[in-house]
Amino acid sequence: MPAPLRSFPLRTSLLYLAFSIAWIVGSDVAVSALTGKPYLIEQTVKGLIFITVTASLLYILLGREHNARNLSEAKLRRANRAYRLLSSCNQVIVRAADETRLPGDLCETIVTAGGYRLAWVGFAEQTSERLIRPVAWAGHEADYLSTIRLTWAEDQTGLGPAGRAIRLRQPQVSRYIPDDPGFFWRTEALQRGYQSVVVLPFLVEGEEVGILAIYAAEPDAFDEEEVCLLDELARDLAYGLRALRAHRALQEATRALAEVAQHQLALDRARLLLSMAVHDLRNPLAVIQSATELLHRYGDRLSEEEREQRRTRIVESIRFMKSLLDDLLLVSKADSPAFSVHLESLDIKAFCRQALTDIAQTTSEHRLNFEGPEQDVLVLTDPKLLRHILTNLLENAVRYSPPDSTVTLSLECQPERIILRVCDQGMGIPAADQARLFEPFFRASNAGNIQGNGLGLTIVRQAVEALGGTIAVESAEGQGSTFTVTLPVLAAESEK
Repeated sequence: MPAPLRSFPLRTSLLYLAFSIAWIVGSDVAVSALTGKPYLIEQTVKGLIFITVTASLLYILLGREHNARNLSEAKLRRANRAYRLLSSCNQVIVRAADETRLPGDLCETIVTAGGYRLAWVGFAEQTSERLIRPVAWAGHEADYLSTIRLTWAEDQTGLGPAGRAIRLRQPQVSRYIPDDPGFFWRTEALQRGYQSVVVLPFLVEGEEVGILAIYAAEPDAFDEEEVCLLDELARDLAYGLRALRAHRALQEATRALAEVAQHQLALDRARLLLSMAVHDLRNPLAVIQSATELLHRYGDRLSEEEREQRRTRIVESIRFMKSLLDDLLLVSKADSPAFSVHLESLDIKAFCRQALTDIAQTTSEHRLNFEGPEQDVLVLTDPKLLRHILTNLLENAVRYSPPDSTVTLSLECQPERIILRVCDQGMGIPAADQARLFEPFFRASNAGNIQGNGLGLTIVRQAVEALGGTIAVESAEGQGSTFTVTLPVLAAESEK
């Protein structure tokens, strides 16, 4: 059956015409036969004329109603498509985490969810040439954007919908590209199957104008309601770009503030160390000044023993100051190469014994014991940092323990870690002081006049943390202390 006969208005009108003709002719013939009167063809013709006219009117009315229904259904389909597209694109915008990827993801969604031929996003460059720079696209592009040269200037390259949209800041629709006189790149568009296009401008920040261009493969693909919905989509894209830029700016500001806070913390720490160092240097400087002046003014009146005592005090004060300055320099470089890790293979058992031997040369009043495995154990660690740990812990144990007491260094080797313990029988640490024990220049309240600068345990903690380990203390006043250092075995090579 030909296509016109399949339409509802024509079918209905022809059926009405056929039924009416059959009824008029049949009824006239039947009446003439029943009444015996002659059949009047004129009367039948009049009826047929009336039926033909009413059938034509019926066809016109039904055709108009049918066309209106088709237009309404097409408009509804377009609106539903735009609503679905708007919902899908808003999900893309909400989930976006990268400003550079958002335009491309949005174009991909427009093409796949909306069924359009091509979608692309571009920005107007504020230069003398007034170029439009595409940044993302999806669909059947086929080098279209690299072939044409779009501008928003008031010349032939900028009279199309893209240039007009940027200049006027309003959506522009080309309902049928072959008939659009301002579409300069008409041939390139038709070669790729573009028949209509809508270009939607959006404002990102200040005078930065972008456009969202959507191409369709059929003419007149964008009605007024659909354009309004797509214009809302362009505004949502602008909001998404602004939100992502604000989030990026917030992250950069947060990082900058963190760096400033870190620098300020380092500065405050340096000021604290300097003030404490100045305070601790006053006493040995006073001793040196006093002893020097005494030797200078009354040296000839002092006995040799008295002069030697003064010289000894000067030397001891200088040693204390040098030790303080060395420790202070080390603590101030906690984040520098001074505390960077350089791994070497060493026998941890022999290393511990050598540390005890070195400490034994500084004291003859204490017993130094070592407890450890019978076999030698090779591990990878930093000998410089490990020496800082053992030397400071052992020196403190000797310094704060009474004569004829025992200091023990024990070594325990486990598959994934080594545990070092330094135990003494000294004065112990008050419970109230233990929380601040590793702070620079802090000394326990019962340290009294025992010489020390309060930096040793700070150095120990920094060295332990540089090696990825932990340190803990168990102590009670008058009952001695035990410091436990746990270090990970980064790579145990072998056991002899």
